[in-house]
Amino acid sequence: MPPLADLSKTEIKGPAEPVDFLGRQILYVGRENGFVANVSRKQISKIISRLEEDYTLEQRRKEDSNFQETIVDLRKSISAYRGIYMDAFNYAALDSELRAAERRIISDILVDIFGEDALAKVSNIGRDFLGIGELDVAPVVNDLED
Repeated sequence: MPPLADLSKTEIKGPAEPVDFLGRQILYVGRENGFVANVSRKQISKIISRLEEDYTLEQRRKEDSNFQETIVDLRKSISAYRGIYMDAFNYAALDSELRAAERRIISDILVDIFGEDALAKVSNIGRDFLGIGELDVAPVVNDLED
């Protein structure tokens, strides 16, 4: 049996080394003259992955959810993450990534429903209305040109 110290999660780190704790990364920021709590890169990736897994057309159909319910639930989930981490030093970066993930998830659902070609034909105004923005859909390339 390994010594008791080997089973512990306790780590000794210097003040300049970041410490991961409950999805946050505590680190020293000289310009702020102290320690701050960031949402760790690993935690942001985990959040985005979970959202992308939970909000697919296939998964939501299994849950007998329609498009409107899916969008409401997605936004509630994202809002909950914003609330949990609103005191994080890098909140603006997290918020930006959550917004991008939301647009990507909605775009993916719409592509699954209508197809990429149909979605690429939606005007910029239509994309804004759908909440997917201008840059989230790749333009359709016509193979007959050239």
